[in-house]
Amino acid sequence: ALAALLAPTTASAATNQLSLLQDDREFLGQTGEDLNSAAAELKNLGVDILRTNVNFNKIYRTPRDRRKPSDFTTSDPDNRHYDWSAMDRLVALAKANDVRILMTITGPGPFFSSEKPSRCSRLPCTYKPKTSEFAGFAAAVAKRYRGKADYYAIWNEPNIGKTWLTPRFEKRRGVGTIDYAAAKYRQLYFAGY
Repeated sequence: ALAALLAPTTASAATNQLSLLQDDREFLGQTGEDLNSAAAELKNLGVDILRTNVNFNKIYRTPRDRRKPSDFTTSDPDNRHYDWSAMDRLVALAKANDVRILMTITGPGPFFSSEKPSRCSRLPCTYKPKTSEFAGFAAAVAKRYRGKADYYAIWNEPNIGKTWLTPRFEKRRGVGTIDYAAAKYRQLYFAGY
């Protein structure tokens, strides 16, 4: 009887549990692999949702621009300064294989989308993103993929210091040191939502 109590049991999972996968290098065509085969394999693996980061600085064609072009409206997905081709391909492949899409709308953005473009010396430029520019980019993504994306998230890993939002901490007169990245992420979240 004791042996029966100590025997391992099988785990029971909910039948409605979703399986999610993210591999932007593969599905945005950066590895040289056959994308159709990779997309077809999603269903074989039991993947329900394909997550992808929609990076502002990768969709905008010339991310080193220090000045916003006069003919560029950030919220217009049809603007010539955007290149959606890799993202469009990913969405089409997922839909053709009956896999849902989770788009994480995120920065960093082009140099001009920083509060101080002069602080941007290389890509990606994570220094103090302008909330208004991110809001415009989020609107462009939502307009372009309305009815195609199933889920959205705002900003990827904002708490990883030099990777996505800098500075992480900032000294403020009369207050001391604040968690700038956390405060900025809150602004970006509400602007993108």
